Amino acid sequence: MNEPGLVTISMNELRRVKIIEAVVEGRLSGVRAAEQLGLRPMNLRGRVIAIIRERYADFGPTLAREKLVEC
Repeated sequence: MNEPGLVTISMNELRRVKIIEAVVEGRLSGVRAAEQLGLRPMNLRGRVIAIIRERYADFGPTLAREKLVEC
């Protein structure tokens, strides 16, 4: 049983923590971290454009931005 105040994590979880720590400290890019974690980096720009075209095509830029923030 663990002592109070101690947390047990697996080696894989520790590796994930170290990768996230490297991103926070600026030693590793988000894209590189996603690759190491086996995640797909999100194409945010493309996704935003797709949402605007699908839902807000007739909105001006300010209103479209406000709606995106709500998402």
